[in-house]
Amino acid sequence: MEAKGEIYYNYVLSVEQAGERFLFQLLTETGRLAAEGGFALPSEYANVDRMLPAFVDVESAPSVIASVENFGKVLYQRVFTSGVKREIERITDVGGIVSISISTRSRRVAALPWEALHDGKEPLIKSGKVLISRTAEKISQAPLSYIETLPRVMIVSLTPPEKEKMIALDKRANMVYNVLKRFEDEGLITLNLAKVENAAGMQHYVNAFSPHILCLVCISAGGGVFLSATEMVTASKIVGALMELRELRCTVLTTPPCEQMSLFDVAWQLVNQGMPSVLARRVVLDEKVERAYLNAFFDSVLKGGRVDVAHHTGCVALMGERSVAYIAPVLFVSSPQPIVLKLSDEQIARQKEDALRRKSASSTGIDRARLLLSLAYHYFSQKRFKQAIEVLNDAVKASEESGDDEGIRRSLALSAACHAETGDLVSASSLLSELLGKYPDKQDILQVYIFDKLGYILLRNGDLHGALNAYREALRLNTIVKEPMFLLTTYLGLGQVFLQLDSLDEAEKTLQQGVDLATQVGNLELACETKMLLATALLRQGLFNEAHQVFISVLNEAKQRNHTNCAAFCHTGAAISSAMKGEDSVAHKHLVEILELFKQSPHPKFNLSALFNLVTLSLKTLAYDEAVYYAMKCQELAAKMGLQEIVEKLRSVLERIKEKVGNEIFALYLSSTTERMSHESQ
Repeated sequence: MEAKGEIYYNYVLSVEQAGERFLFQLLTETGRLAAEGGFALPSEYANVDRMLPAFVDVESAPSVIASVENFGKVLYQRVFTSGVKREIERITDVGGIVSISISTRSRRVAALPWEALHDGKEPLIKSGKVLISRTAEKISQAPLSYIETLPRVMIVSLTPPEKEKMIALDKRANMVYNVLKRFEDEGLITLNLAKVENAAGMQHYVNAFSPHILCLVCISAGGGVFLSATEMVTASKIVGALMELRELRCTVLTTPPCEQMSLFDVAWQLVNQGMPSVLARRVVLDEKVERAYLNAFFDSVLKGGRVDVAHHTGCVALMGERSVAYIAPVLFVSSPQPIVLKLSDEQIARQKEDALRRKSASSTGIDRARLLLSLAYHYFSQKRFKQAIEVLNDAVKASEESGDDEGIRRSLALSAACHAETGDLVSASSLLSELLGKYPDKQDILQVYIFDKLGYILLRNGDLHGALNAYREALRLNTIVKEPMFLLTTYLGLGQVFLQLDSLDEAEKTLQQGVDLATQVGNLELACETKMLLATALLRQGLFNEAHQVFISVLNEAKQRNHTNCAAFCHTGAAISSAMKGEDSVAHKHLVEILELFKQSPHPKFNLSALFNLVTLSLKTLAYDEAVYYAMKCQELAAKMGLQEIVEKLRSVLERIKEKVGNEIFALYLSSTTERMSHESQ
């Protein structure tokens, strides 16, 4: 199946246990045997559960991280034999995506943390080239039709008898509701919430609503039994109730802290009986981490993504630097196909805007404030900043009328970001200062964002010490809230401040931390941006070899992703570092490459810089004919840009060349340059 130019190849990895050995076959979706083999796990992995925690949050113990990584490497070495690797790489090397579904009759095999597969460099799923799920027998060959109506999503909460457990369950159910409420606001789903006391109540409500997607929130008592107010509900009763729902396409099982294998067993049984997809957990996820997974999963599924792709997206969202949370969610599928028809980005944006405008106009109080804020976020994502500011003014008023401090904070913070994007740094700074004056003692993600954004604005305003203080406060708060994405932008901002303050050692140290973190969490965009600044810091310290290596590394990444501006910046840095090492021919090659990059659509800033540097380099190597050519081209471009100072500087350069070579030879250089430029303009 193809989506956004991506082609997916479905494989089944059939694994069965024979004594202490595991036998496997890799089958294509047509049933062709692509590879086979067998392996035994080392004795220390006889009980994999021992290396897994009972609960996973944003951090994991170093011993757990090491155990999971080591197991992933062992499993990869045993399964990804030459035949399997050859088959997989045959697809991934040409840009295809391989979806592997583990098929087995053994619950022990199914429960192995296959998501931990590690090729020695990183978890296999991190690249996005290989997707991992489980299936009972094999992926269904019969295509499922898309849901033609607005998807009905239901949250069913199976109420336990004890108050403490009931509070924990309600908290988890409310988290799921808050995740899904956004999609209802955006017009992507119809949402229903039901609290039930027993299996009969659950069956009544789910039959009445007939959901396409069901989120079951419950607490396991172990042994395939679940707590409810009036009875102990067995796994078979849950499976029986859900299998009667003919339109149900996806079931999500989630719990507060409790035993998980009973839910794993429910997922196993459901898919065995033909349920298209079921999400379970190998271990309990912390609420914050679970929210991150569900946001990513539903954002993909409800916009037409394949279910296995959505699961992969959710797992990648959990790939923090100090956590093994990404191995906790487990997807069972009998069909990974999309649930809804994929819409274009433009169609989704239009649908979202229409729904949010309509609902906010007909709502009051805190609901109206929430919907207006969502609409403003939508405008911000589309770079419609002035419209966002207008909506945010109304959102602030609605939040004030409702006494919603968090709504006020979020609205003012977003308004500041919008003002900054329009270039109104004074208003942006004023709004953030107002926020910090009203709410100075907050210690949450929003407060980190506010200080981070304030640092960015003060940096742009040239207030380096103010920016330094703001970024340091963001850094301090992040030790409490532990949000990797904001930590990345803070490292990046701090690095820029240190560079401008000429604190090059601090800049290098901070930017290296940013590069390490960006690499760990898989944020390639910020990794490249931070690496470029790191290379600049190394260059300014006179560490030319080290700087050159970093520039070349980022240059290769930029070329792979067609990031022309990034490539031009790296060519410039590589040229300077090469020249400083005395490698003038290499420097010349990099500068000419910049002109080639922008041959069809010139970039004045990069073209001017490259030409000026080529003039300097040509003078250094006594290539006066080339110096005249590049000086004339640079002078012409500078004149078009209105940079008279550079025009005069180049005129002076040409005069010095004339004095060096004499009038007759200089005239030949001018004639050759004029002819060359005339030929280029044709």
